[in-house]
Amino acid sequence: MTWGALLLLVLRALPELLGLWRRRAETNAKESIHEDVQMFRAALVRGERDAVAALLERRLREARRVRDGRPPR
Repeated sequence: MTWGALLLLVLRALPELLGLWRRRAETNAKESIHEDVQMFRAALVRGERDAVAALLERRLREARRVRDGRPPR
């Protein structure tokens, strides 16, 4: 995955990620937000763009499940 494609994915995912993280903050699961950020940061530092994309896609699926009222897996 190129840097441009990754940046586009991040920008498209941002509203849903923020919604997921807001929901986690409301339910007092703030440590999971920190874990997400640390995983993304570590993958970016290592230059593993595909790993970052996979993490984003996983969180997007979770955000959509939460938004639709289904329990996260």
